[in-house]
Amino acid sequence: MTIIDLFKSAVDRFPDNVAVKDRHHSLTYKELQSQAEGLATSLTGAGLVCGDRVGLLVDSSVQYVVAYLGILQAGCVAIPLNTDNSQRNLEFVLQQCGVKCLIGQSRYLSRYQLWSMDTSIICSDWTDAVKKGDKGPGHNIIRWEQAIEKSPDADSFPNLSSADLACILFTSGTTGEPKGVMLSHGNLAANTRSIVSYLHLKETDSVLAVLPFFTPMEVLCSIPI
Repeated sequence: MTIIDLFKSAVDRFPDNVAVKDRHHSLTYKELQSQAEGLATSLTGAGLVCGDRVGLLVDSSVQYVVAYLGILQAGCVAIPLNTDNSQRNLEFVLQQCGVKCLIGQSRYLSRYQLWSMDTSIICSDWTDAVKKGDKGPGHNIIRWEQAIEKSPDADSFPNLSSADLACILFTSGTTGEPKGVMLSHGNLAANTRSIVSYLHLKETDSVLAVLPFFTPMEVLCSIPI
């Protein structure tokens, strides 16, 4: 059982229920699946394969959930990045992971001087970046809207198992170098099932996520199973 299996089960059972909502956007499970699979298709179309690392440098939002699920659907490994990190720690994490693609907001791409990274970048707020004049050279910059609007190509998605690596979470590095914790799809699915069980969550409940999503993914608790 993978976290994608759990998500698809929720889509099949509650396609028109609200899956995730922030101050500006709301998506049903079916809409969330469509955007996540569009992003996954963009990632595989860009040459990413199973096990490739994709960094996430985005505020907690609907976009973050779409990106996270899209990364996992493509068979890639999500690397949630601390948006309050030091330049040194962030560069260390990116180097250690060998990130092949970075999904980020323009203000973080500018703050950490990442526009010219030698990797693909998906900018989640391209319009704002253009208005501010923050956008980089453009040769490897993909607009978020362009990425999620790809027609899903399910044949390009890998068959995942519970043992496959899904996510690497990094410690803050307060007393030394940040350390990555490797979590499999089975780890995430088991954690989700456990939380849903002990909180007695039902499909009619809502969960408020107050911690940033670069910590362990509380967002996954919203999947009714």
